[in-house]
Amino acid sequence: MFPCLFRRIFPLFLICSTQTFADVLVDVVRWDMTRSSGVLVTIDSTTVQLSRDDDLIQPIPVDEIAFISMNTTVRDLNRSFGVLVMIDTYDETLPVTIQAIDDSSVQFSREDGRMESVPFRKIDFISMDVESKVPKTRFNAIRSTGTVRLVDGGVLTGKPKQETGGFTWRNWWTGPITMPLEEISSFTRSEASQRIESSNVDDVVSLSNGDRISGFVDSIENGIITLEKEDGTVLEIPQESIDQAFFANRVTPTSGPALWTTLGDRLVVDSISYDQNAGFIIGKRPMSQDLIGGFVFENDRITPLSSRPITLHETPKTPRYHLPRPVISRGANRMDASIIELKGPLRAEWKLQSPGLRFVSTLVIPQASRRHAEMEIRILDGDELLVSFEMDSSNPTMDVSVRISGEVLTLEVLDSGGGPIMDQIELHEALLFSPTE
Repeated sequence: MFPCLFRRIFPLFLICSTQTFADVLVDVVRWDMTRSSGVLVTIDSTTVQLSRDDDLIQPIPVDEIAFISMNTTVRDLNRSFGVLVMIDTYDETLPVTIQAIDDSSVQFSREDGRMESVPFRKIDFISMDVESKVPKTRFNAIRSTGTVRLVDGGVLTGKPKQETGGFTWRNWWTGPITMPLEEISSFTRSEASQRIESSNVDDVVSLSNGDRISGFVDSIENGIITLEKEDGTVLEIPQESIDQAFFANRVTPTSGPALWTTLGDRLVVDSISYDQNAGFIIGKRPMSQDLIGGFVFENDRITPLSSRPITLHETPKTPRYHLPRPVISRGANRMDASIIELKGPLRAEWKLQSPGLRFVSTLVIPQASRRHAEMEIRILDGDELLVSFEMDSSNPTMDVSVRISGEVLTLEVLDSGGGPIMDQIELHEALLFSPTE
């Protein structure tokens, strides 16, 4: 299966064993939702050790940990950090900070501070943790903006490699991987693409002209997608004309460790270890701490809420004749938990994959709405009220942690009298946790 692919890729990052690493600040969240913060000392197969503010070493058993988030310093948004992938080679995959871009090349600094310049013609793609503010057409053409999602829970940024037999995806960490269609949940070629509704029965492809086609994708070979429609018509579609595709494959996350990168990947890996001399070792390869957003030791027990289907309804007291669609953020989010923006008044329902899950999120009123927002938030287990609270300019954020005994999570955004126009809410790091066996 997919995790073993990581073992067959030779090291891409050349990091000297004598390199010294800055303190890694982390937040550790346990399955009981208690938290510990400190400087990471070591990670091995059984224990995570933190150095606390009182200089005591705190060991935490791995089986008690839900997830670990990197508590990193916010970068200068005018400097894009990421990785640069050279054409037809993988020993030149570089963690870089973009310094400047001209008409023909990219200037960047490496992790060791060295400055370099590479012409566009030698670059395959660049993955970055922030949006580029440089409107260079040629530069944008080599940026990595696509994503493939796998049935084992993995998420890989990058782009398809079309001149090969089968479906091949090129990612900065794994290199090119050719995979059977049965292992793919979806792929998106462009970050700007609007998400289409998937189907439990048919494969669905969305073309760059806006057309949507349902059927069965028989093969992807040499840049051509062969799709059979329900009436038996067989279409051959150039892969370059497809913005995104969803496959009717069941997503079943594998157990074991996984990490989220600052570039938007969710890598299902064999092992994660750390010490202050060697830094992070992922499987058998080093990875820069700047590329790690967080990680888990039990990949199959955490699900981003944004991956579950959502249904919107009018509310009885303040109906809307037009319900704005939810906005799902894109790009790099910790734990792959995309921000979900809802514009009330409304009732939102998520069908969960199983009963007994814990829902955890931070609810935030967007800055542009805070001055006039005045709303009541109700969270329900199906139709049973679990918690309700008011949110306005004086209370713009709220942490939520509730257990859903059934299979439907419901959230209502209700106007509290100030008018509904600015009753908007964002769900940050919205996650579903499976109970301990």
